[in-house]
Amino acid sequence: MSIERIAAKDFSPQVWDHHYSNSIPFVLELEPSSFPCLDWSVESLKDIAQDEKYVLYEMPGGKFVTSRNDFIKHNLQMHEVCDLLLNTDNPNRFQMITEIKSNPAFFEQVQITEQLFSEIHNKIVQCNLWLNVGEFVSGFHNECFENLNLQISGTKRFVLFEPGVRDYYAKPILSGQGHTSHISDPDDYDEEKFVNFSNVKHKRHEVTLNAGDMLYLPICWWHNVHTEGDTNININVWWMNTPKSVMQFPRQFISGIVTVAYRKFTNQLY
Repeated sequence: MSIERIAAKDFSPQVWDHHYSNSIPFVLELEPSSFPCLDWSVESLKDIAQDEKYVLYEMPGGKFVTSRNDFIKHNLQMHEVCDLLLNTDNPNRFQMITEIKSNPAFFEQVQITEQLFSEIHNKIVQCNLWLNVGEFVSGFHNECFENLNLQISGTKRFVLFEPGVRDYYAKPILSGQGHTSHISDPDDYDEEKFVNFSNVKHKRHEVTLNAGDMLYLPICWWHNVHTEGDTNININVWWMNTPKSVMQFPRQFISGIVTVAYRKFTNQLY
């Protein structure tokens, strides 16, 4: 099933309240250059970041892994990150993720939640900047946070499934990866081993974000993300909706709390 797309001129507080209160994903199509971050490029990222260092994750030996603990970490300045991504012979091995809410030079140029989603702006717990070149695929997972995901350059294809646990083969809560599924890729898995997943195949949704598209991804929706494009720049913001999470998704909420603690303890952003 496709995800509803809404033009910026048709967006209103009433439209937002309908989708947010009912946990219905949608894509908001923003006008070009309507926010400073929509004009970001590799070169402008270098200028904003100046001399600060960021973590660049490298997939070991090109092997697909879903845990950041399995990646090689490099602490580099932004110009070093960008130069490496643009000049490497194997760009699919590298991805940069950095939290920019604590960096005013970056976060003040986002502005989108402040202007369009004012009621959640002060609830934001994390704003992440994603940067990579070529194709990158995430594992199949969900979050205990509400999520707005903005594409700035390149494309991201989201494969989404409605919330649930049993049919998605979620990992144990205390593993620190309880938000992930034993099924790494919903398009390529062992159908004999994961027989229950066939029960939710009809709940699949899919959408591709192009530059200027922002996806509202409700709390606890499962998703698998395919990143493509010569240069891919993306921002997402997470905020907590505790009443919804506790009342509707208690297992996922507890798992999310453990996962967040695990990430903090192991110094992971994702």
